[in-house]
Amino acid sequence: MTKTTIIITNTILSELIKILPKKNNICIITDDRVKNLYGNFLYQELRKNNFNCFLFSFPEGDINKSQTTKNEIEKKMFSSHLNRHTSLIALGGGVVSDLAGFIASTYYRGIDLITVPTTLLSMVDASIGGKNGINTEYGKNLIGTYYFPKAILIDKNFLKTLQKNQILEGMAEVFKYSLITKNSLFKLLNSSHYNFSKIISISTKFKNKIIKKDPYDKSLRQILNFGHTIGHAIEHCSNYQVTHGTAIFIGIVVESYISLKLGILKKEDFQKILSFVLSLDLKIISISKEDLHKALLKDKKNFKKPKFIILKSIGKVKHDNEYSFEIPQTVLEKSLNFLIDQFGR
Repeated sequence: MTKTTIIITNTILSELIKILPKKNNICIITDDRVKNLYGNFLYQELRKNNFNCFLFSFPEGDINKSQTTKNEIEKKMFSSHLNRHTSLIALGGGVVSDLAGFIASTYYRGIDLITVPTTLLSMVDASIGGKNGINTEYGKNLIGTYYFPKAILIDKNFLKTLQKNQILEGMAEVFKYSLITKNSLFKLLNSSHYNFSKIISISTKFKNKIIKKDPYDKSLRQILNFGHTIGHAIEHCSNYQVTHGTAIFIGIVVESYISLKLGILKKEDFQKILSFVLSLDLKIISISKEDLHKALLKDKKNFKKPKFIILKSIGKVKHDNEYSFEIPQTVLEKSLNFLIDQFGR
């Protein structure tokens, strides 16, 4: 595992100039929206500082995190004669970090990767942990690698250009962190004003701590899947029309409901979780229980039956020599009915 340095700064350009090797080609990969906001400026400034810099972008959206997009960008890199002595900058949100990280891990069997997240979701989650991947018709992130960036540069000033729904995407992961370990995030999220400096700092430290202990998802890291088994099924069944953040918020509630129905999570704690998510007024498109069942079996974490992280209380998960558990079919049925009744249109 490559050691990753996480730098929280408000001077991204100067930090990049410090850590980028002058002898290397520099390749920025981003999406079209971020290219116009930040990519063109960064490209020009690096060239002014005598870096041999290239900029490649692809259409914005999770649907473009595909093998086709990966192939197209790699063709551009090869035709530009970018060799193994190339540093790749992933500039953007989670889709960009997943796709660019996958390219970095396979191009010439691995080139230097630096991640510059521009969304809250990417700052607190997607850019940290070395998981890279693309979507297929069979499910989300089913093809990918573990490949750790040399550095992650985080600047909360990027949040200024995000819309409210984009902030919500990242808050879903922060909400997850607030439930699976003891910290001050749950209190921060229930305050009248979000302190993003504290939220980003606590979240990045927590996730990085988990990654250091279990980089390849063999044990402890599995707790980061809380809310995602159901969440990914919702995304898949909606053909990704339901956003990641909405799906994960709802997944968190439903998996908390599973913990409640198993007699492990107290009703008082479940009501706090439910109340927070209901205040966001989230809805999903019409999804059948049958389709959700099929999607759950296709999840990359599952073999024969879906497995879930079980919440014991706010700030604590169940751990009996393993972190994810199969549940009775009756509990799953009740939980999917709850999902459709509570959040379906």
